[in-house]
Amino acid sequence: MRSGIRMILVFLLLLQGVEVVGAQGSSLSGEAEILLLAARNAQKAGHHGKALQRYRIFVERYPNVSEGHHELGWLLIQQGAREEGLTHLKRRGFVRFPKTWTAQK
Repeated sequence: MRSGIRMILVFLLLLQGVEVVGAQGSSLSGEAEILLLAARNAQKAGHHGKALQRYRIFVERYPNVSEGHHELGWLLIQQGAREEGLTHLKRRGFVRFPKTWTAQK
């Protein structure tokens, strides 16, 4: 319920041309914030396929926003796609492993 209200508030702020500040304090454009919130909401609701799709769209459109790579990376790992998940985490500098480390399958 609260996430639905938040989405409505974000939409109303966008109509006013206000820049939306994310929950973690990052300042994102309106579309970026909506995409990220949509991905998070889908993940919280257990719709992991839809969340993955939305996170992928987010990182494609906003490749320099680390939050998207971070959240996509962890969701991929949780869904069993460790290598792809680690690629996103490493890409944004979240994870550093020794050269001898390999992901277990």
